[in-house]
Amino acid sequence: MSKLYEAVKPIGRFVPGDFVAGLSDSEILEHLGKGNIKEHVPEPVETPKAKPTKTEAKLDG
Repeated sequence: MSKLYEAVKPIGRFVPGDFVAGLSDSEILEHLGKGNIKEHVPEPVETPKAKPTKTEAKLDG
């Protein structure tokens, strides 16, 4: 999976918050250096723990 980049400042057709696509590697490096874009890091998703059912609670206890 390739890296995703998010616009921090307006760049051409991209506004802050947009995912930046269609740029060459050199353009990506240039905009990273200028602080115009940043690498998008997805937030970890926490899965809620399942509550034990009545039968599981009786067997455990």
